[in-house]
Amino acid sequence: KLERIMGSGPYQVASADFGRQLVLKRRDDYWGQQKNINKGRFNFDEIIIDYYRDSNALFESFKAGLIDVYIDSDPLHWQQAYQFPAANEGQIVQREFSHGRPSGLEGMVLNSRIPPLDKWQVRRGLNLLFPADEIGEAFFGGQRKHIDGYFSNTDLAMEASQVMANCMNKDPSFVPKKDMAEFTDPRRAKRKAFGLFQQAGLALKDGRWRLPDGSVFRLEIMAKDAASERILVTYANALTQSGIDASVRLVDSSQFTDRMQGFSYDATIWRWYVSLSPGNEQAYYWGSEAADNEGSRNYAGLKSSCVDDAIARLVDATNEDMFTTAMQDLMVGLKRSQMVVPFFYDDRDRVALNAGIGTPERTSLYGIQMDSWWRDQ
Repeated sequence: KLERIMGSGPYQVASADFGRQLVLKRRDDYWGQQKNINKGRFNFDEIIIDYYRDSNALFESFKAGLIDVYIDSDPLHWQQAYQFPAANEGQIVQREFSHGRPSGLEGMVLNSRIPPLDKWQVRRGLNLLFPADEIGEAFFGGQRKHIDGYFSNTDLAMEASQVMANCMNKDPSFVPKKDMAEFTDPRRAKRKAFGLFQQAGLALKDGRWRLPDGSVFRLEIMAKDAASERILVTYANALTQSGIDASVRLVDSSQFTDRMQGFSYDATIWRWYVSLSPGNEQAYYWGSEAADNEGSRNYAGLKSSCVDDAIARLVDATNEDMFTTAMQDLMVGLKRSQMVVPFFYDDRDRVALNAGIGTPERTSLYGIQMDSWWRDQ
């Protein structure tokens, strides 16, 4: 049995059908309605939230007019799926809302606890072999951007302070700045990757890269769902064509969790979300102490006094300049470690909605805020 909980917000629960529907009614006696921060907000008398287990059923209900708002996270679907009567007749409109949310970091994590991934040359080579343009066009219609850094989609520069630069120059686990050049020509990127593999002591024999002990360079990539698997399979095929024995293994959620907690993988996919105000959670993600603690989110096994110092300065910052410098140092340090092969991010929210719903001309830095929308009379 569901029990009502006490609240102090602008809406109250009118009805609840567990797992199916929640109906909210606006309170006429909301104490904060006249506060300046709430001017222009909470404009709907009633909000109905319907729950769907299947995304196809959800979209079909939207097409039929049973739902007013559909947030579309698939760029290809956004390009191709809106040729239906209600959209053609202008009853449904597609709108894109640019935002300033940091990208965070989603990609293939390389477990540096396992040779030869402990060598920066190998990690950098694997990054260079990632076919970003091919994958971005095939799966996202060229609508998503390749992640360049931990705080992509913000005003932060990929530029380290002198303190961070000096520290990285003394740490042999970081990729030297001269080897961080990007290549638009895949052939040049491949030649560079091959040269780095050779620097790391690998040898190309009979079309296969071999480790110093003569064994074949094998890379098993662990995936947990079909959405990530399709990207990883494309990448694994590219690695195989380059002489690496790469494979993708799809595991169930319980096995995925167990292996992640025990760092039992060569490589896997993960996403680190980040806000505009990161803090001490970064030590749990990237700190040296967390690298040895099973169950932490330092999945890459990164151990660096340079990154540890950047995180400490981030947490202890007392003004905006110090905070910004520490954020940039952390971003540069993570990129120069090459522990993650980054994927893609969206710099906008894509929303299809009933043409009668109005939205502000300016969008919040964090993207869509539906409590500022209204229904035109």
